[in-house]
Amino acid sequence: MTGSQSIEGGYADRIVSVRCDDSLSGFEQKTAQNFLGMEVSYSMDKCPLNIAPVDAKVMVQVAYKNGQTGPLKMPADEFVSQNGGFGVTCLYDSEHKICSVDPTVTYSDIKKVLTVFVDQTVNKKDHVVEMRF
Repeated sequence: MTGSQSIEGGYADRIVSVRCDDSLSGFEQKTAQNFLGMEVSYSMDKCPLNIAPVDAKVMVQVAYKNGQTGPLKMPADEFVSQNGGFGVTCLYDSEHKICSVDPTVTYSDIKKVLTVFVDQTVNKKDHVVEMRF
């Protein structure tokens, strides 16, 4: 039902526009540890009207080869752009300089985790719990 239909039907008095003031501007950096077995780094708007996570990234634990060093974790998209490899074979091939520490993880798994994380974060406030009396 639209706002106008709600007023016409007597369910509402008027249509209002709600917004957050400047005291609620900006974002808070957060981390979800062990979300479906992975770490997700994301930002949340300080305005409670915006419930979707911003800039959500699945973090990949990294193993370096050939004496290379760097961060122990990096966002999955950065890992892939640096030609990071997945699976046990990554440790033995010469194609990849970095590998995922978890040999069971695939890039499609990471994309699924990100989709589920965003969906659950957005929908948790809309989740209806049936109550019976």
